[in-house]
Amino acid sequence: MKLINYNYGYIDRFSCSIHGKIVMTGKEWEKARQYLLRGARRWLPSYPWVSQIIKEDEKRIIPTRRGSYLMNIRVPATEAIARKYGLKRYKTANYMIEVVLL
Repeated sequence: MKLINYNYGYIDRFSCSIHGKIVMTGKEWEKARQYLLRGARRWLPSYPWVSQIIKEDEKRIIPTRRGSYLMNIRVPATEAIARKYGLKRYKTANYMIEVVLL
């Protein structure tokens, strides 16, 4: 898992500005996804609808030429991933996630 802080600008498909990218493998994404879906009440107790939002966010993907895909999940979920996996230099902002399929 790797964090890249770079301002990618506004991306129409995500309808927001992207300030960085988190690169992870398919297995890492699946573990992070399960953590978010199962533990939504633990890491964000005031938002019981988080798992529903994450499932909707997963549908907004952009395939890349390298066989990976990009997705954007909401900031609280990205913060939970950064906190769980100890990503240094994480800033509270919109990050896209690149899932590299090996």
